[in-house]
Amino acid sequence: RLVAAIIESSSGDFVWPSIIVPYNIEIINLGTKDQDCIDFCNRQYDGSQLYDDRDERPGVKLADADLYGCPVKLVVGPNNMKNRKVEYRHNGKVVILDIDCFFRF
Repeated sequence: RLVAAIIESSSGDFVWPSIIVPYNIEIINLGTKDQDCIDFCNRQYDGSQLYDDRDERPGVKLADADLYGCPVKLVVGPNNMKNRKVEYRHNGKVVILDIDCFFRF
């Protein structure tokens, strides 16, 4: 009942409240065939995040990510990796970050 009440009380896009969120960060690898994307994602992943490395279209992965309700999404794609950038999404806002900002890189 608690989960249903939380989902029902959210307006618009669902994001888990930080006190009960299953995962704070989701890493979404859009370049499952690109070795730079794979390497970067593997360096960032430590088991405490949700990691989507399925061989699906980007739209499917991003739609599923919205359903999971993680507040932070790190979207890693081959086009941005060529420029040493990744996409950081937090509660609907999108920021392009340099990969040198990440500690595990």
